[in-house]
Amino acid sequence: ILENAPKKIKKYLKDCADWKNFEIVGDFVNYRRLLSFENLIVEADETVLPNRSIFFEIEIESEDTQAAKQKIEQKMRELRISFVNSNVVKLDRLLKLKPELRCSRVFSKQ
Repeated sequence: ILENAPKKIKKYLKDCADWKNFEIVGDFVNYRRLLSFENLIVEADETVLPNRSIFFEIEIESEDTQAAKQKIEQKMRELRISFVNSNVVKLDRLLKLKPELRCSRVFSKQ
């Protein structure tokens, strides 16, 4: 598994005595775009799962979350963009796939 780990974490895993307990459960690609809208920073994610399904989500960090949410929802309605509130995180979406479909490439079991 160490050879398949991203380079940025390989050095930490090498120094970890029990790194062999790690297991790759899947992967996905996430594109994050940071947008400025009416003094808010909007994190807009486009996520591609290994089965090529794509979903989008936005997140806004704000002191006044209700006001920020209302601004974004109003703009989306004006633009005729459909949306729903969701509590499903990216990992949950990935884990809903069958285990053999959770990886976009073949990983060694070593």
